[in-house]
Amino acid sequence: AIALGGLLGAVFLVLVGAMLWQELRGRSSHDPTEFVIDDAVNWVLAGLDGDQRSRLGDDGVRAILEWQVFGLQRSVKGKALGSASVVMGPTVETVDYIRSKIDSIEPEDITAVLTEQFGYLESIGAVAGEAERTES
Repeated sequence: AIALGGLLGAVFLVLVGAMLWQELRGRSSHDPTEFVIDDAVNWVLAGLDGDQRSRLGDDGVRAILEWQVFGLQRSVKGKALGSASVVMGPTVETVDYIRSKIDSIEPEDITAVLTEQFGYLESIGAVAGEAERTES
């Protein structure tokens, strides 16, 4: 009876260990196509020129990216999946929308951030070859 209890205990520990290992392995990194705001901010900052980096800093870049996401959500709200036409990048409408939310940032800086963000989106596989760049 003691041997059977020990054997069952060992099997239980092996199963718990395997489940724990599986869980930890799954948490070690995010899905490569997942938009991670901190990664996007770092990517954009690395691509901006020195003057833009000093004017905007982390907070300015983050604010632009966050307002763009809100704008995208607003543009597809209530539309059926697959029927919405999503336009990303430094379009006049996007820049104007972001500028209406944070008027302390110049349109040229917003355009630069959105242009650099496109490279980040390409790097994580969030946009495919069908996407076209549009300039404002």
